[in-house]
Amino acid sequence: MSIADDVFVEIEYELSATIPDLRVGFSLLNAEGTLILISSDHAAGAGRPRAPGRYTSRARIPGRMLLEGRYTIELSIEEPRVRDFLAGQTCTFEIDEMGHDGWGPKNAPRLPGVIHLELDWQVREPN
Repeated sequence: MSIADDVFVEIEYELSATIPDLRVGFSLLNAEGTLILISSDHAAGAGRPRAPGRYTSRARIPGRMLLEGRYTIELSIEEPRVRDFLAGQTCTFEIDEMGHDGWGPKNAPRLPGVIHLELDWQVREPN
């Protein structure tokens, strides 16, 4: 996948009973094992009771946020301070710099840092 691509983390699960406070989320680590971010569907206001049924929790990591390299997603489904339903499940993916974008040609050296956000810069000329 290219540096410019959004990364979607989609977790499908089925509940056989009502869970009062379910949290579905993930941790993202780089190839060196550095924790890049942690996120859960609580951020979307999902911390209310969930009735039995099939659910999909989905998060988007914007394109151009992750640098070139290998990443691991560690999944987590839990009822906070009560029990873990799923922990330790992982998947990996790679981000490749492809072609020419705002950061330069493909053979440019790897940018330093852990993430790279394209911030909204404004330049004002002197009066």
